[in-house]
Amino acid sequence: MTKRLLESFIQSPYHVNDSNAKPCWKHEIQLMINQVVRHYFQLPRKIQNSISIMKLIDTYRKDLHIEVFDSVTHYCVVMAKITDHLLSFLTNESTQVPQLYFYHCQERVLEVKEYSISINIELTEYSIKSYSMKKYLLMADEHLIKHFQLLITVYSVDAFGKLPDKVLIITLLDAKVYEYSPTIEDVILGQQYMKDLRKTKIKHKSWERRS
Repeated sequence: MTKRLLESFIQSPYHVNDSNAKPCWKHEIQLMINQVVRHYFQLPRKIQNSISIMKLIDTYRKDLHIEVFDSVTHYCVVMAKITDHLLSFLTNESTQVPQLYFYHCQERVLEVKEYSISINIELTEYSIKSYSMKKYLLMADEHLIKHFQLLITVYSVDAFGKLPDKVLIITLLDAKVYEYSPTIEDVILGQQYMKDLRKTKIKHKSWERRS
């Protein structure tokens, strides 16, 4: 499994297994979400508000290609839901008293035998004795949620030397919050999952050469 593929999975999982490499509306929306969240928490605290969120959404939605959506109506419905839920979650984050530490393009390399990866986690909540990891996604089923939890757990132990108290994954299409308390076993499972992804990629490349 290459470093680039794993980075791509963390940033946006919706195109990783797409052998056709066609434009995907889920992927484009996820990249927009990443940009909005990243730049919102780079703003001074005093201007972290709904107006700034709307401006950021307006800026980055221009990179979307409407033709990859099922229809114009589909595009409008998705954007309405994402906008509403980003406004709700991000403004709530800004009013919280505990420190919020944002990883600005900060990457840690995780060595796993013969290959390494870099994972960029978007938001970390800190207190003196504990911390939690958070990731905003467009949408996810139970399978995807579990894989993100495992990968974020592996990253957390490598970056901070201990397990996070909790891992939060927020899906913005349906406004659901998934909370998980990882264990040391999840680190082992996460490393195994990375190996499995690598094997799958090698198989895909082998199939493409034969076709």
